[in-house]
Amino acid sequence: MRSLATLRARMAWKRLSGPASGSRTGEAREAAGWRPKVALAAVVAACMAATSIAVTGGGSSASGLRFAESGHYIYNSTVGKIFHIDGGTKTADTGFPVAGAAPGSVVVQSDTSGYVLGRGGITEFGKSDLEVVDPLPVPVSEQPIGLEAAGLAYAVYPKAGRIWRSGSKATLEAVGGPVGQPVVTRSGALWVHKLGSGELCQLAVEAERLSCPATAPAGHTGSLTTVGDRVVFVDTTADVMRVVDQDGFGRSIGLAGLGLTGTAVVAANDVDGRVAIVDPEQRRLHLVDPAGLFGDRQGKATVQRQLRPGTYRQVASSGTSLALFDESSSTLLTMDREGNQKNVRKLPAPSDPVQRRESPVLFRGGDSRIYVDGPTGEHVMVMDDGGEITSVETGKAESNEPKNPPASPPPVRTSPTPPPVRTPPPPSVPARTPPTAPTTQETSPTARRTEPTNRPSGRPTTTRSERPPTRPADPPPSTEPPPSQKPPVTARAGRPGAPRGLTAEAGTASARVSWAAAPANGATITQYLVTWAGGSARAAGSARSIELTGLVDGTAYRFAVRAVNRIGEGPGVSTAAVTPARAADAPTALRATPGSDSLTVGWAQPNLRGGALSNYRLSLAASGNTTYQAESGQPWVFSGSWSAAAPDTHTRDVGATATLRFSGTRIQLYGVLDDHHGIASIAVDGRTVQLDQYRSSRQENSLFFTSAQLPAGSHTLVVTMTNQVNPRRVDDGEPAFSIDRAVVTNTAVVEATATRAGHVFTGLSSGTGYRVTVRAITRRQDGQLLTGQPATATAVAG
Repeated sequence: MRSLATLRARMAWKRLSGPASGSRTGEAREAAGWRPKVALAAVVAACMAATSIAVTGGGSSASGLRFAESGHYIYNSTVGKIFHIDGGTKTADTGFPVAGAAPGSVVVQSDTSGYVLGRGGITEFGKSDLEVVDPLPVPVSEQPIGLEAAGLAYAVYPKAGRIWRSGSKATLEAVGGPVGQPVVTRSGALWVHKLGSGELCQLAVEAERLSCPATAPAGHTGSLTTVGDRVVFVDTTADVMRVVDQDGFGRSIGLAGLGLTGTAVVAANDVDGRVAIVDPEQRRLHLVDPAGLFGDRQGKATVQRQLRPGTYRQVASSGTSLALFDESSSTLLTMDREGNQKNVRKLPAPSDPVQRRESPVLFRGGDSRIYVDGPTGEHVMVMDDGGEITSVETGKAESNEPKNPPASPPPVRTSPTPPPVRTPPPPSVPARTPPTAPTTQETSPTARRTEPTNRPSGRPTTTRSERPPTRPADPPPSTEPPPSQKPPVTARAGRPGAPRGLTAEAGTASARVSWAAAPANGATITQYLVTWAGGSARAAGSARSIELTGLVDGTAYRFAVRAVNRIGEGPGVSTAAVTPARAADAPTALRATPGSDSLTVGWAQPNLRGGALSNYRLSLAASGNTTYQAESGQPWVFSGSWSAAAPDTHTRDVGATATLRFSGTRIQLYGVLDDHHGIASIAVDGRTVQLDQYRSSRQENSLFFTSAQLPAGSHTLVVTMTNQVNPRRVDDGEPAFSIDRAVVTNTAVVEATATRAGHVFTGLSSGTGYRVTVRAITRRQDGQLLTGQPATATAVAG
């Protein structure tokens, strides 16, 4: 049964291409439906029973998990079969036939299916059952570019301007003109550059239509690339790089000094955070760090390397190393993250002389390895993270099979009712010489073992005319009951199954990945391999989690976990995307606008550094001190006898008080100290201290009292004259006490929260200066709240 995705895709093709000529009727399709299944029966029977258990682990996968696209598929046009390349073991699995595919066809894969992308059609096959679906007709005769990410597969026809996508929302989109190099993000979104209009367009994972949020200047050349999960446009005309997202262009940085030409080739993915640019005319490699576009880390120096003589039109990045193909010598060059040459290997020539003129395809698989597909698919080169190259020959196993292998002797049957038990040949007959069978057996319907005639080419078949001519006659049916015990079956160890219950929890520059044990499948699990774009780590076979550090805050990560035993690596399972986060940057463009006894505050959202905005936290404080002169009266309140004269206000009246109500966080008193002054009690909000103003010599304008730090808000100060004196006081009558002024320090007056970028403070004192502080509060994916950096602004209330 065809998947819903396939049917939707077929309907989309028909809308553009019209009715397909030569299509079969429903009855013919039903009659022919068994053929591909029978053709693949040998392959499925040999490997799929064990594989199904190993992949699923005997149960359903956890919700939200995706299987990593393990390895790579390639079509070998010489033998007409598709082979799966295991990127870990560097081996080619048994091939299976696909009819109608043309030389040079590219194979991509999604979570559940593979797709043969050729000129004029796309052929789907199931990865679990290898069942081949009738090709989808394509309205253009152009070899598409294949891409895969996040469980989705894409075919982009750059000259015709067509995009096809697999999945539950399969779609065919007409771009409206030729496009440049397409790129796909880790989350599965596809981006293209429309060469005619300069528009940069995105096909989001859930979208059915393109959106074009940005446009390059008219006449400018350039290419798209991805850095992590962010999209960057390299403008080779203006020598700048610009970040682009659904809101349009963002920051830009210059590429002055590189002198790029219009033929510059840009790798579709970054290499250790740098953008790889190859200038074929100058034979130079540039590795440029775009950190200035994101502001999330210190940028690394630009690296420039002179390339050996050659013609370079393809460059690909695994995330940690580079692959470049020299068309002039059919040579693959690999380089590390610093542009240092690692390996050089000549691509084996295809057996078809016509195809030798075609260039190979550099393909980045879902496992982040680079696969270099030869023109006919007979050879694949696999580049690992370190730049190591391994050549894999896909047709070797097929060519080593015997053309007409001897028929295997029929199995011994143990059932009491079916055909009789067959006896082995007598000892005098050589083991490899089939015995002669009597002619009377030829007409027995129970002895006929004719296989279907439409088996795949290259596999042995048996018909009546090929029966061994010397097999002895079958003895009469045995009357003895079959033995009650069967010989023991020894289970053969295999690769482990997929880990289950996979989760990932992001921290600050870190993430914790956890899983349940994978099925061992007969061999002890020795370790778990955890990979992500740009890195990998290993955990012991007994481990159930791993803490990963050194991640970039604000970058989304998907982690794939696979088990390893002595047989090899099992299938990988990927987590949902998680984003490490740290405290947000300070809000930008902060401003405070005065109003009538108010301040209106506005700002722009800062870089949240991977967190989700919870709210903004604001505090308002006076930007200076307030002085209250005692001789001026209000807001001072005096009781008893006080004398207001320069340079102070003083009293000799025991029990006289001076009261001041104020708002602030601290109060200080200034006055005159002298040899005839006495002692007064000073209380702030009821907390009283005794203060002696006696000094042996007169001191004017002296600080004689400072309160403790007070909470923001209103407070009351009371000064009360006492009859107590210092024993050393000079007696000139009643003791005196002096107050010149009070100085009040104002800090936070009010705190507030806001869910958007804006707030109004009211009820302020006109003419008072205030300082506003704003911080963004973000929530990390594990639920922890993070307090961001502060931004401040000052203003005077109107």
